Amino acid sequence: MFNYFKNRKLIKNASDTLFIKMNEYARNPNFFGENRVEDDPDGRFELVALFATAIFCGLGKRGELETKIAQNLFDKIFKSFDQALREFGISDLKVGSRVKIMAESFYGRQTSYIKAFDSGDMEALSKKIALNVLSIENGTNDFSHELSNNFIKLAGEIRELNFAS
Repeated sequence: MFNYFKNRKLIKNASDTLFIKMNEYARNPNFFGENRVEDDPDGRFELVALFATAIFCGLGKRGELETKIAQNLFDKIFKSFDQALREFGISDLKVGSRVKIMAESFYGRQTSYIKAFDSGDMEALSKKIALNVLSIENGTNDFSHELSNNFIKLAGEIRELNFAS
């Protein structure tokens, strides 16, 4: 019984830490500006989706504990989306439909990033990032490669973490 409470606290603490780490990546000022990501809600969403997926890749296929941490992190992300929409002045009646649209976009991006990452084709990952984050069709640029390298770095950092200890 005490393990239940210990694991619950561990899951909460781990997902809180990963949420902070995801936001550190997604809000990195070096990612915004000319020929980079637009510093607006859409651009921020794209970077959250990108780096959240990197964290999910790092957590993926490891065990039940990591699955629960990933779910808790996912819930935190969408709670923050809901809160952000309300802060932007979106009415309570429209928040649910907006969050649903965001979820569909998030899942689409997540699916394409994970497919490229799992295949080991980093050029494909850079192309997906270029398309989704930078609106570059059929190609890449230095910045999409930089984001791809950051994605891989973050996924690797998360894979190295041992949550059970």
